[in-house]
Amino acid sequence: MKNKKGATTLLPEETLKIILAIICIILLLILSAKLFSIFIAKTKTEQAKATLEIITGKIEQVKKDNAPVSLIINSPKDYHLFLAEGKYCKTAKYCLCFAPKERGTEGMICKITEDFIRINGLNDGDIRIDKSKSVTITKTTNEPIIIDLIEPQD
Repeated sequence: MKNKKGATTLLPEETLKIILAIICIILLLILSAKLFSIFIAKTKTEQAKATLEIITGKIEQVKKDNAPVSLIINSPKDYHLFLAEGKYCKTAKYCLCFAPKERGTEGMICKITEDFIRINGLNDGDIRIDKSKSVTITKTTNEPIIIDLIEPQD
């Protein structure tokens, strides 16, 4: 509606509609961000499970063929690969795990292994997957399986 000077003024009903529309847009943005974060978290969990399957498959290959195997680990990003023992493994003595931060943190994904695996990474048996990491899996007589980081971590 125009006033006497020709400027447009908003009626209270139009102002209310605009405010409600802005609130709805903000709520939709918040909801879409939450859904996106749930999707990303689930994707990383699935990536961790799939990568653990690949690694344990390569370990079985090394045990069978008694020859080293090279592997590139590129997901899940910003997770840590380590060997866990005891309470983290429920039904077995050892398990190979990924965690978003470090051992014992929420969101750990583990795969049971019958073998002790020594992981030679940067921190006390830990390899952080912040970018693609090249590793070699080896086994020698009377020695544990070893996962060696080929490229140094930053």
